[in-house]
Amino acid sequence: MSDRSDLDRDISPFEQLVMMLATSAMQQLGKLVHPQTGRAETDLAGAGWTIDLLGMLEEKTRGNLDAHETRTIGEALTTLRLNFVDAANAAPADPPASAGTPGTAAPDGAPAAGDVEAPPPGPKGDDDGKRYHKTYG
Repeated sequence: MSDRSDLDRDISPFEQLVMMLATSAMQQLGKLVHPQTGRAETDLAGAGWTIDLLGMLEEKTRGNLDAHETRTIGEALTTLRLNFVDAANAAPADPPASAGTPGTAAPDGAPAAGDVEAPPPGPKGDDDGKRYHKTYG
């Protein structure tokens, strides 16, 4: 079968659904510009959910799709999963504190997030200060 026949055929509603969900996931991964804001925004949780939804769709329709539909959803999932890993590795490990930058006071006079001291350690006993421990026997 030639590539020309692939271009001439109509796209099934299933393939349109897959492409719509894949486009949404790419937008959530920050790979596409959001049409309303004009900026690329990242929502890894939303992207993960959309990718999982496509994976479930692939699983539930297995054996009921034609060759084009099977290839479309398979390629979309492969691309999305690779891009998700790329976006997750590029995301900062710790999100910035919402109370302000370390060393500056919060508006109400409370210490900023970076200035809060950790609580003092508890008394040390048999468990060397560990709050939870597992015992056997």
